[in-house]
Amino acid sequence: AAGLLTIGNAAPSYDTPVHRSPSPSATSWPVPSCAHDGSAGTLRSVVAAAASGDTIDLSQLNCSTITLTQGEIAISQDDLTLDGPGAANLTVSGAAASRVLAHGGAGTLSIHALGIAHGYSQSAPGGCLSSAASISIDAVTVSDCHASKNSYQLGGGIYAAGSVSANASAISGNTAYNGGGIFVKGNLTLTGSTVSANYAYLGGGLF
Repeated sequence: AAGLLTIGNAAPSYDTPVHRSPSPSATSWPVPSCAHDGSAGTLRSVVAAAASGDTIDLSQLNCSTITLTQGEIAISQDDLTLDGPGAANLTVSGAAASRVLAHGGAGTLSIHALGIAHGYSQSAPGGCLSSAASISIDAVTVSDCHASKNSYQLGGGIYAAGSVSANASAISGNTAYNGGGIFVKGNLTLTGSTVSANYAYLGGGLF
């Protein structure tokens, strides 16, 4: 069945942390390290230790960028939330070498108040964010992400086999073969969000 597109008009606020988790997390895991080597306390290691329904708390980090040098961060949990300090304050970057987050669970990957950028995928959909189920972003920027046009990949910024919800977020400067900004197979809800300057052969902004 065709997906549903819903567009609201609340005012965007990309830099203000907001927390809209559908239910309280079982455990909140702080990320104390800005390193990218997978050692204890890094984003990669904390995600690996979390359980479904938990929250990964990046809000206390004092760095402006976490650059992934060991490839995408795989998220196997059904439901997981990442909470940042604001998209203008912290960006997780794929360094133009890999996707940033690849969600393989059956629920929702939720991201709040975080920048996601510089992701790249040659052989799988989703230049920065990919989900086998659903993605929800709130006060997030997704920018300069690329799913290879030469290998007909989908979703330059975001790919989801389920649904996508974006509130007070910006998806810009992303490219793919189809769905430069977002490629979503299910329902799409945009509220107070901007989709701009994305490129694809089909569906530059959205597919």
